[in-house]
Amino acid sequence: MLGQVTGDVPRAAVFVQETLEPDRYTSAEFARLERERLWAKSWLMACRGEQLAAGGAVVTFDIADQSILVVRSAPDTLSAYHNACPHRGRRIFSGNGKVQKIHCPFHGWQWNLRGENIRVLDEHDWQACGGLDSREVGLAPVRVAQWAGFVFICMDPYAEPFETFIDPVPEHLVCLRLEIMRFAWHKTVQLCANWK
Repeated sequence: MLGQVTGDVPRAAVFVQETLEPDRYTSAEFARLERERLWAKSWLMACRGEQLAAGGAVVTFDIADQSILVVRSAPDTLSAYHNACPHRGRRIFSGNGKVQKIHCPFHGWQWNLRGENIRVLDEHDWQACGGLDSREVGLAPVRVAQWAGFVFICMDPYAEPFETFIDPVPEHLVCLRLEIMRFAWHKTVQLCANWK
């Protein structure tokens, strides 16, 4: 049920029931537009901070056709990267876990937890092409922010700052003490729908 204000009636007092069209959940075109205009440009909740408590902890966050790695790269730092090898675009990691370095299973390239390339297998083979500069083959970064125990990512480097995006939510939800809550269980259900 979505609220709608009419006249001088207080905002919380009037609710008008509106129905969402079913194609928002089944249309390939609607899903394409969401990928293009929403998910790639918004701050998205990727995981909870406790999932990344240990150094080297990694969580894979997938949304539509995109995959992001969120990593505890230092004791006080979270980093996020596109989950794609810059060599051939192959997915680097699946699921969640703990690593000391990030490794592409296809060609063996490696990166430290800061996303810097530390190994190109058979690097000498690239000399005929002008060579490789390890600074140019790092993992593509994604913006990351934390609030109330949640970890958010944003793939768009030009999107609004996280603090602007989340405002004024923190002041209204501070009483819930979300930062001390933890996941109790997780359930996945498969439905005949688009990404939802």
